[in-house]
Amino acid sequence: MIGKEERNQKAFPFSAAFTPGMAITSAGIGVVAALVGKELIRLFTGYHLDQWIPATIGILMGLQLLGILKLRMPMLGRMRSTKPKTTGQALMLGLPFGFVVTPCTIPIFIIVIGVVAASANIWAGAAILVTYAIGKGVILTIVALTSSTLVKSFIQKWASKIEKFAGTVLILASIYLIFFQVKMPIPLG
Repeated sequence: MIGKEERNQKAFPFSAAFTPGMAITSAGIGVVAALVGKELIRLFTGYHLDQWIPATIGILMGLQLLGILKLRMPMLGRMRSTKPKTTGQALMLGLPFGFVVTPCTIPIFIIVIGVVAASANIWAGAAILVTYAIGKGVILTIVALTSSTLVKSFIQKWASKIEKFAGTVLILASIYLIFFQVKMPIPLG
């Protein structure tokens, strides 16, 4: 059995290598979303859909976090589980993980990708998605370095409350967008 200190000595370098792998893939996703978003935004701006869609998505994602909706991302198939033996292998394992969106991050990911698409800026898109990947990497590193008992007790105690809070904030921000930022596509008078 591997001791905690030895496990942490292995976990940190692997996590530190895994995260840039996710960041590389995420940067590519950000660039693609910004490029595709630019064309879609041109199509949607005439009807102010570029303002309505993020607000609508925000409300849907808030409802997801509150547990009212149950949205699922499509699965691309099962991946074989492998443990990296070197940091290079950890980096390579991080590359496909950049495509992974876990159920608890679906609302956040959809908002992030929507912002990137709306920005239509490839540099901002890459930077935003790299930041998102680093955030995922930090969480994975913390989980890798802490005992599972500590993580389990934290998750059991706070996850539901954090999700409810985040869902409420998303819905309120979306309502704000609708009432104070969105222009009506058709004059109401």
